[in-house]
Amino acid sequence: MRSTRSRVAALTICLCTANHLAAAQQPDTTPSADRFARVAQLLDRLRQPTSTFDPPSIARYMRIRDGVTEEILAEVDAFVTERFIPGQTDEAHVRADMDALLHHLPEISLEATSAFLVTLTTGRYLVVGIDIPRIGDGPDDAMWLRAYRDDGGQFVRVAAAEFAQDRRRGPGNDGSLMSLQLTGLEPLSAARFWFVATASRRQGALATVVLRIGRFDGERFTAVAAAPDIFPSVSPTVRSLSDGGFTIQRRASRYGKGIIERYAMTEQGPIKVDEWDADSR
Repeated sequence: MRSTRSRVAALTICLCTANHLAAAQQPDTTPSADRFARVAQLLDRLRQPTSTFDPPSIARYMRIRDGVTEEILAEVDAFVTERFIPGQTDEAHVRADMDALLHHLPEISLEATSAFLVTLTTGRYLVVGIDIPRIGDGPDDAMWLRAYRDDGGQFVRVAAAEFAQDRRRGPGNDGSLMSLQLTGLEPLSAARFWFVATASRRQGALATVVLRIGRFDGERFTAVAAAPDIFPSVSPTVRSLSDGGFTIQRRASRYGKGIIERYAMTEQGPIKVDEWDADSR
């Protein structure tokens, strides 16, 4: 075992680019059946054939992409408020219903909803990771973290943050992101919910995994740290540890052996404390 405290994962990241309070919003009471149909229509608009060799097709997609995505996110918020009753739902129920709303097909697609029921000192919350499949210039999913507070009978959105591509162009920032997955960590305190978020970055034939660490404090999501992109394309296995830390199982290179990295968590972020071959233990 070797300590690598000096290698704190604190690199440039782009997570949680927008936090929005929504406690004053009135819930939409449109029947769920209508909402399912409306989301299906909106998703179809984002899935129209788009070719990188067809500028008019790309231009059409870019004109509608953000607006249609916002419409879907509004439907998601209303769906959560009307569909899930605090104390009468569980995480599996939330994941299944949200996947159905967003037309995720677990057997053939990479998109899936993450969901966590969290109790903090400020109250009880439902925290979800949403992956909206889009087809643009390569995979171009919209991936959002959203938090809803138990408001005594319904969940009301209090925060939202995008898991987004780094807006600055340059090495490592090219390619589109898809397949958001969240892993909840054991709490360091009752004041915050910590999580590890991963997404696949597609750059032509090359695929890596983007890994970021964040937290939710009852009011907003905060990006804490990021690790370098994980190579190659297979998604890593993130496991939460009882001490609040986590391990990541990955491959060292395209043809290399499996590697397991262990991180300890502090209030300032993760610290890598060990690394070993997956086959050696």
